[in-house]
Amino acid sequence: MSQRIVRPVLMAVTLSAALMTPWHASAQLGGLGGLMGGKSSSEKAPAGGDVVAQQDQLVKEYVAADRGVLRGQAKMAEALGLKQRAATLAATADALTSGSTQDNLSEADKVVSEGNAELAARMKENPELDASAKALYKEGLLDTAKAVRAYAGLKSRFDAFKTALSSASPMVLPKLGAGSYIVRSFPGNAKNLGSSMSMAVDFARSQRIEVPKDATSAI
Repeated sequence: MSQRIVRPVLMAVTLSAALMTPWHASAQLGGLGGLMGGKSSSEKAPAGGDVVAQQDQLVKEYVAADRGVLRGQAKMAEALGLKQRAATLAATADALTSGSTQDNLSEADKVVSEGNAELAARMKENPELDASAKALYKEGLLDTAKAVRAYAGLKSRFDAFKTALSSASPMVLPKLGAGSYIVRSFPGNAKNLGSSMSMAVDFARSQRIEVPKDATSAI
């Protein structure tokens, strides 16, 4: 058999063997990234890139928005005389980090919800605020408005991750708990935040507190 014929035969045999041994093929053709601490190919969304990295960025931005809400609520709660609630909100904001887990995010959202309820109840009492309380309330309103805008800015990243999550490998899903939580909770949280923001603006006007433009544009 001539050398010209042997080479194609050997190449065909080599390719066939590689296709029949997936682990070996992945080790030779890029699987070492997973073995050495990198991301495996199963963590790649078909059209969305690295789904784990997408989650990390989404969580980072979601946490930043949540912290803004918590800090804004803390200032408004203090202005309304709700000292204990203000302390809880501020402490929760300080404890929330970009590496938060599903449980951390859920707990923070629970505190936000409880804060909204207590603030609403206090606002219905229509307490009269002094000048310093009004100034603090205005600061809290502005912080909350910025957080609302941050939530709105999450939509495209949220949509992209939701799409990637729907086609993620089952082997990767255990790593996507925080992102999965955001997919479930984000729409309802955004709606509730818009309602609470509107309520906060209405109260400010009733107290003759100057409403920042950012606050009205966020409603």
